[in-house]
Amino acid sequence: MKSTYPRGAKLCAQPQDAQLILVTAGAIEIHTGAGRWVVTPGLGLWMPLRTCHAVTTLSRVEMLVLSSSDPAGLRGGPGEYGRVFALHVTDLLRELVLELSKISPQSARATILAGLVMLELKEMPDAATFLPWPKGLVACAAADIALSDMLGVLEIDELAAGVSRSGRALSRLFLAETGLSFQAWRRRARIVAAARRLSYTSSIPSVAAEFGYESNSAFCDAFHKEIGVAPNEFLKLYLR
Repeated sequence: MKSTYPRGAKLCAQPQDAQLILVTAGAIEIHTGAGRWVVTPGLGLWMPLRTCHAVTTLSRVEMLVLSSSDPAGLRGGPGEYGRVFALHVTDLLRELVLELSKISPQSARATILAGLVMLELKEMPDAATFLPWPKGLVACAAADIALSDMLGVLEIDELAAGVSRSGRALSRLFLAETGLSFQAWRRRARIVAAARRLSYTSSIPSVAAEFGYESNSAFCDAFHKEIGVAPNEFLKLYLR
């Protein structure tokens, strides 16, 4: 299904089917139990069966959503598509999904094209705009404190003390639960939040100041390191 949404739209989904979500124009933020993604053209998300998720559009957005009630039957074993993962969107994958959005899902042609889509899926282990969410109570509490301190005022030992842990123990905990050290997770959280903020104000200096960066260049360097493009390129490519 192809859909268009204005900036600021909020969508909550509790689908029974698995879904492949592609953004063809603009940018969205998706929340699941596994974490948070900023999804732009060239990036897609696979949602397993019955995965609840919330979507916020960061600009005017064009999306393609492909649903499947039996993804395991198309390729591999039942566990192969049992978790959320990000993927690079190839030209072939985009065209296959676009064609599927135009034809009856009950047709023989749709079945063949859907099988080709599943064969084209290539998992991308760590999307730059993905913020993995920890599972344990202690790490979740630390994550909440970190998200309330986007200026980065608290040192890691101060923040860890808020959950009765040492800085070193907290970093080990985050590494085990998210694949990132706490400091790396915190840096990414700030940049993902800054990317979201850029959708509401196109002023790079104001966003840099709001998130506690000492200068525009420091913010631009950090943004490029995490996202892969500079803030002005991100604005031009995805948020206009």
